[in-house]
Amino acid sequence: TDEQIQGRGQREKVWTMAPGKQLAVSVLLPLESIEDKNLVWLPIYVTFALAPILETCKSDLKIQIKWPNDLYI
Repeated sequence: TDEQIQGRGQREKVWTMAPGKQLAVSVLLPLESIEDKNLVWLPIYVTFALAPILETCKSDLKIQIKWPNDLYI
């Protein structure tokens, strides 16, 4: 999305994004093969998987991970 005005984080924390300054992405995955106990780790796994992929797409990107699941480029 180009703008986020009603974002919610953990423990009902509210967050927003300035228009055109950041990228917010939501992904819907089929969960038949994932056990409920592993779902808590899914955002972290995705973050650590995406960082090196993005770096290989464009070598001059400096990617930092803000724990637990934010990528800063």
